[in-house]
Amino acid sequence: MRAAIAHHHEKQPGPAQIDRYRIVRYRNNMTDVELTRALERCEIPNEGFHHVDHLRIALVYLNESPSVDAAVGRMAATLRRFAAAVGKAEKYSQPVTEFWMYQMAAARALMPSADCQDLVRAYPRLLDKNLIDGR
Repeated sequence: MRAAIAHHHEKQPGPAQIDRYRIVRYRNNMTDVELTRALERCEIPNEGFHHVDHLRIALVYLNESPSVDAAVGRMAATLRRFAAAVGKAEKYSQPVTEFWMYQMAAARALMPSADCQDLVRAYPRLLDKNLIDGR
């Protein structure tokens, strides 16, 4: 009986692996403010920009802006620019942006010194993208 020899070829990382690395690096190694500035420069890979990242940026804008309306305006402008830069301009929704900005503003009003991690820990429904649907 001959033993089967498995040939193990090392593969060079392809675009998908590189994108996954960039996603992990952006999401894990950046502060919320750094993530916000990177998104403003359209440096975040579209595949790596998830709901929780929207929440992180929303809180930065709420903390940096003189009013909730000003924060909503900044978030809207940034998301429109990002969506257009990644070829997904049709994905932007003003009503959805406003809904989530006001959800974050309400949570922030209850916990004014909390960071995003503390807010979602205290209010885990913020992580539910379907909250807007009333489910």
